[in-house]
Amino acid sequence: LSGRRDWTMSDLRIIGTYSQDVFGPLVVITGAIHGNEPAGVLAIQQVLDILNHLPAHVTFKGKMVGLIGHYAAFKKQIRFFKHDLNRLWEKTRVEQALTECDAGCTEDEEELAALFQIIRRKVRAYHPEKLIVLDLHTTSAEDGLFSIPTDEKASLELAKALHVPVVLKLFDNVQGTLLRFSVEGGFAAGTGYPKET
Repeated sequence: LSGRRDWTMSDLRIIGTYSQDVFGPLVVITGAIHGNEPAGVLAIQQVLDILNHLPAHVTFKGKMVGLIGHYAAFKKQIRFFKHDLNRLWEKTRVEQALTECDAGCTEDEEELAALFQIIRRKVRAYHPEKLIVLDLHTTSAEDGLFSIPTDEKASLELAKALHVPVVLKLFDNVQGTLLRFSVEGGFAAGTGYPKET
């Protein structure tokens, strides 16, 4: 697959990273996987600012990476172009985007390939003991904040620790999400995806 496009070499979707060089989990946080939801990007920027001003006696274990999920849609302030990026995270769709986008695919599929590559690259470079993916969205609900975990124990515990209402079983009815893909091991090494160039 030589000659394939490399979407991440000068990728502007990286909001920032934080680490104190103490090994631990890799926390990948995405905002604006729907381009018209900028609040997640702002929240990631605020978290990074807080982390960068931690007192010296506070230890942060692991590494945090903040990413703009759908960069092209975010820049145009639209939800997506043709396909909802947060419904494209199926193994076959990712494989197709990685191998066929040079021949032509939608902007949303290009974003799928780019976001997959950058997350996988971060996982491979860091070799985390655990990968934690948080996908931030904007809601029109009156009561504001809530968390939607997957059914895995670690996800439920994290959602509970956030001290916001938790919506259970939503993932039973929603396919193709970034979180489901992550939980199913989509970013793990040796998943059989085409090699990067």
